[in-house]
Amino acid sequence: MIRSSLFLGLIVLCTSCSGLRLISQDPEIGKQLIKCPEAGFQMHFYGDYRFQKFRKSTTTSLDRKVIRQFSNQGALQFRAYTVLEPHASAISREIPAISFKQIEKQRTQELKSIHGVSNVHGIIKQFGEITCYEIDFEWSTKNEQLHLIEYYFEGPKKTVQLFFWSKKDLQWLQRETSGIVKSVRLLKGSK
Repeated sequence: MIRSSLFLGLIVLCTSCSGLRLISQDPEIGKQLIKCPEAGFQMHFYGDYRFQKFRKSTTTSLDRKVIRQFSNQGALQFRAYTVLEPHASAISREIPAISFKQIEKQRTQELKSIHGVSNVHGIIKQFGEITCYEIDFEWSTKNEQLHLIEYYFEGPKKTVQLFFWSKKDLQWLQRETSGIVKSVRLLKGSK
């Protein structure tokens, strides 16, 4: 039963998400290899993440609000979310090439100007062959307190943004996303 569900899920994912390819899945350890050929990268998602296109009917109102507020540029590669608590959501966008210096200067200032955003911190991180720029921050609305992390990966023609958020504390979100971010690799021919 589980194998047939996984197989059906694989078929749905591969046919419904343009550009996103679920290459392999190991349900024993909760590892999924994801490739986004158009953006030129691959990564492993660990845990109970599910992937789908962004549709109003299948996206929570909180996720729509976060995406509208913080991620308004570039081509959406995928949307992912966890099924079990604590919940986390993620999107990946392909944006025009931008340097880490520009991200540090422009994006951090942009975030600081948004009502309810606080504790904005940016840092360059090195994970093996991959370098990324990480920005973490908090966002308070009338009804919600969220922790958010944006990761940027420079490519030759595009920059990839991985964007995660959760109601859980920031340290939990950093632990949740660190394995995913450390697994990011450029696909051959993308340099």
